[in-house]
Amino acid sequence: MKSVSRVMHRMTCSFLPILLFAACHGDGSAGVGPDPAGASVHAVAGAGVTDTVDAQLTQALIVEVRDSVGHAAPGVVVRFETQQASNPAQGSGSAGARVCALTVAYCSNYFASDTTDAQGRANILVRMGTTPGNAEVRLSVPELGLLDSVSYTVTPGAPAHVRAAATDTAVDLGVAATLPSHVTDRYFNPRPEVPTLSLGTGSVLTLDAAKSAVTGTVIGTQWLYTKYDKFVDSTSVRVVPPGRLAVWSAPAREVRLVNTNGSSVLTLARSVSSDFGAFPHFDPSRQHVTLHAGTASYGGPSTNIVIVDTASLARQDLGTTLGFTTIITERQQVDGSLLVVGQRTSVAGYSLWRVTLDGTVSAVVGLPSFVSFYDAADISRDGTRVVYVASATAGGTELRVLDVTSGSYTVLATGVLSPRFSPQADRVAFLVPSGQYSSADGIASVIDISGANRKSFGSFVFSPGLGWSPDGTYLLGRNSGPTDGAGLRVLRVSDGANVMLRFRGTNTVEDYYQPDWR
Repeated sequence: MKSVSRVMHRMTCSFLPILLFAACHGDGSAGVGPDPAGASVHAVAGAGVTDTVDAQLTQALIVEVRDSVGHAAPGVVVRFETQQASNPAQGSGSAGARVCALTVAYCSNYFASDTTDAQGRANILVRMGTTPGNAEVRLSVPELGLLDSVSYTVTPGAPAHVRAAATDTAVDLGVAATLPSHVTDRYFNPRPEVPTLSLGTGSVLTLDAAKSAVTGTVIGTQWLYTKYDKFVDSTSVRVVPPGRLAVWSAPAREVRLVNTNGSSVLTLARSVSSDFGAFPHFDPSRQHVTLHAGTASYGGPSTNIVIVDTASLARQDLGTTLGFTTIITERQQVDGSLLVVGQRTSVAGYSLWRVTLDGTVSAVVGLPSFVSFYDAADISRDGTRVVYVASATAGGTELRVLDVTSGSYTVLATGVLSPRFSPQADRVAFLVPSGQYSSADGIASVIDISGANRKSFGSFVFSPGLGWSPDGTYLLGRNSGPTDGAGLRVLRVSDGANVMLRFRGTNTVEDYYQPDWR
């Protein structure tokens, strides 16, 4: 029995290390042997912090590196790289954090590195970025192939500004428009506080402060003020009559459609210019626009008539085969034919011509003593009358209204430029030379077709090419005066109330000429 006991004792002692090894490594839960996948890098302090933009954290970011057997890994390089802040409302934003060595006073870099000490630890300082959101710092240990990241939450800074919806904006007459404003930090990141709104002097707008909404009651301009604490901002709100315009951009050599509030820009025709402008006009259906242009690469003499479908953008160039050497203006009629004031090689002087759909050109009536000048004539929408600038017998110029059927004319005024019939042909607008800027510019005036009720809007200078609203309530034209900058000015004919129309392109303010109102 003793011998058996000794044998069993020896067997138990022999198997015990094997059993212990199996128990320790069978499920990997408490092993101390080598584990190639066990290397790691992780933060032990300074991660997961929430602070405001630009704050430099007092607690360093400390990370610890362990090798494959779980021991501290001294003397290895840890790389710290910042990632973009994640804030969908502000796009990609700027980097959400900056990093630097402990010896640097102010962190400004997107990358830093440190070598682990005897405890396998490396550390850096972190400064929050300028964009609120979730900021990440990526950790990497190239020697061990390790990657990890730590995150921070960046919040807006203290109130530093109040931001109005815009410095200048337009709202349609009679329509409520929401103009939200924001309190921001010093980097213009929005904060949750709500500023108060108030109106400046005037009666152009009404204000619903609770909804941050204004409604235009009459055309004109009024200031909207935004305030929070000691911070103030303002918006110049222009109330404009709603409408859609055909305009010519001389710098871009394009004819476009655009709303009076500056929205919904559509290019109708490109490579449009001439010595006598473009002067786009809507046809009676308001679906087509006619204009004239030169055929040279730089524009040149106005010898080509262009018709554009505003729906399909189909363009028809009638070209030089019509035989015009100069075209002053054209007006499409209900039957599709065109009436044209111009000069042809076959006839001396200027006349009114008819161009039919098949390209046939025929003379309608001559225009005695016509002055060949920029925007010197207009045709009534029904084609029964022509208003034009003529040489006066006594010298100078006079404004004549000619009856197309009889060829007779009456004189409305002298020494004026750029006539334009109202849509109803009961009035004529024109320019009186101002002696400023271009000799073609002038002060707008309106007169009845009978010659009565002449009215001048003496404080505003316009470029050639006035337009009327379809109901005859408003005049508009390119502002050419010393104030108010580029844009079209709308005048209410009854009392001279006015407002500027401004058109903003990409990094520029568009300068439009020769508007016509759909």
